[in-house]
Amino acid sequence: MTIVKVRSEKYGEGTVDVANWCNPGIFLLDLVDTIGDTWPVYKDDFLKRKR
Repeated sequence: MTIVKVRSEKYGEGTVDVANWCNPGIFLLDLVDTIGDTWPVYKDDFLKRKR
């Protein structure tokens, strides 16, 4: 498994599986935070940028 580090104002820092991040058919990601807790997050929440 390959992971990518992500950062969000709403969720903080964490990691997600690259295969899920790249798959356009997947809308929910399992975010793993820095202490190892996991929860589902909508991928769009990471892709939206504050302007």
